[in-house]
Amino acid sequence: EKATTFVKNLKKNGHLSPFEFVHLHFNVTTDRGVTHELVRHRLCSFMQESTRYVNYGGEPLKVIKPLELDPSTQAYAYWLNDCAQAAQAYKNMIAAGAKPQTARAVLPTCTATNIHIACNLREFMHILSVRDTKFAHPDCRHIVQLMKSVLCEFYPVYKELLDE
Repeated sequence: EKATTFVKNLKKNGHLSPFEFVHLHFNVTTDRGVTHELVRHRLCSFMQESTRYVNYGGEPLKVIKPLELDPSTQAYAYWLNDCAQAAQAYKNMIAAGAKPQTARAVLPTCTATNIHIACNLREFMHILSVRDTKFAHPDCRHIVQLMKSVLCEFYPVYKELLDE
């Protein structure tokens, strides 16, 4: 209880520098489009799976369905078909001798990727302020909400701080 009051008072008084000493690490699987938004937060450090070196030719291409895409719609059917065509084009290019760094040009933005994110709590508070709003991309918003949920599960003292 004392820690929660202390943390809330730090934020209320605008004394945010202590939050820079709280180091966070997240391992996230999402699509490449979401990672393009996340890596804009330059105070973070990122380590992301590379489409340049990973060869997706020998396995089914993993894609992430956009949250707003309803599987009962024609739009979903188009998306699914186009992802399959992109995966086949990639495999065809690899079979024709193209390197993964060249064949990746046909991969869709929804290709699944793993990214490790390291940041301090103050930067994470900033990320939430811009990525957890009604104006944020729904898939990115979902990811940062999951990150926040995991953080608050392990460190309940931050729940009230991040919910304000």
